[in-house]
Amino acid sequence: MSLNELCPCGSHRDYETCCSIYHRNVKHAPDAEALMRSRFSAYAKGDYQYIFKTYGALQRAKLSETDLAEQADNTTWLSLQVLQHIQNDNKSQVEFKAYYKLRKRIFVMHERSNFEYCDGRWFYTTGVMLDGTKELTLKRNDLCFCGSNKKYKKCCGP
Repeated sequence: MSLNELCPCGSHRDYETCCSIYHRNVKHAPDAEALMRSRFSAYAKGDYQYIFKTYGALQRAKLSETDLAEQADNTTWLSLQVLQHIQNDNKSQVEFKAYYKLRKRIFVMHERSNFEYCDGRWFYTTGVMLDGTKELTLKRNDLCFCGSNKKYKKCCGP
């Protein structure tokens, strides 16, 4: 990994100074949006232990790291767009779009995720899929979904 590798979360910061500090347990995400971004980065990096640890207790009881890895098998996480973050005391919501590739096809997952603050940390609890969750049909000359302002064929297309 290069020292200047951009973080997959879309923050435009170096991974080492962004989500890596949460993945390595140097500190905890300060809010639900930071946790959402760090979870996306963990999916992109294949860090299923981190993803598992950041689920709420009820959700962890129904999952395992192996389950998470199997569910993400053959998935390449491409880009994250955080659309809204609403925080109310110990509960928070983050609306986002996550773009991913599965078997050479590109999809967008539009979700509103719920988070709870417990024992000094934020945890993901549940999420609701929203309109716009679908397979994307992109043409070579369309602008890329990642926000680079490049044509798809010159960016994430290949």
